[in-house]
Amino acid sequence: MGVKAVPEEPHAATAWGFADESGFYEILGLEDGNYLVRASRRRSAYAVLDVRVSGDTAFDIPLAPTVVSGTVRSDRRVGDVRITAVSGSAGDRREYATSASSTGTYRFDGLPPGIYTLTVRTPYFDGVSRVLDLESVVEGFDFYLTWSGERRVVQVVDRVSKSPVGEVMVEVAGGELAGMLIPLRIGPDGAAALPHALAGHQLTFSSPGYEPHRVERWDGAPLHIELGGRSGGH
Repeated sequence: MGVKAVPEEPHAATAWGFADESGFYEILGLEDGNYLVRASRRRSAYAVLDVRVSGDTAFDIPLAPTVVSGTVRSDRRVGDVRITAVSGSAGDRREYATSASSTGTYRFDGLPPGIYTLTVRTPYFDGVSRVLDLESVVEGFDFYLTWSGERRVVQVVDRVSKSPVGEVMVEVAGGELAGMLIPLRIGPDGAAALPHALAGHQLTFSSPGYEPHRVERWDGAPLHIELGGRSGGH
């Protein structure tokens, strides 16, 4: 199991640790401050817990012998899907997350018993939430997604030649869909369709041979992106 500490302060460094067979883990070199601790196991659930670090800090990550599994379905190909399981309120909030496989199946391991709100999110479909009272093992907890057709035009061209940039990847940060990678199919006119669900997120556009271009917080309006090359390139 991997354990990752992500700092709230932008200048502080993210650090990793790994739990041994007994479950003991250690993360060295953390500065004092608030961290988001993520504990992950393969494609299964990871816990997301708020931790205050002050000197040597001991913090246990509770994982129980429970399982929640199911399938995310739609009449279209779903693609990149994230499922979160949230319990508690503001003062005692616990969040776990996992991703669906290419066939739509997902699985959570180790959630403490309790009442959870499970939410499925993906840029191309409307989000869906269901409430679950978890005690032990729950199988077949499925979701059906409805296609969301709202799009905005984004043009991605070479800064110098103004010709279309063929292969573009969009990295999403700063919101509910953070961490997703969205490939864009750029047409002959340099245009592609970007899901409006990404509005409010930070978007970074990248393509081989070009410097990445970052949009700090997309307002949902059509975009015109001009990519410049690295030194010696475009």
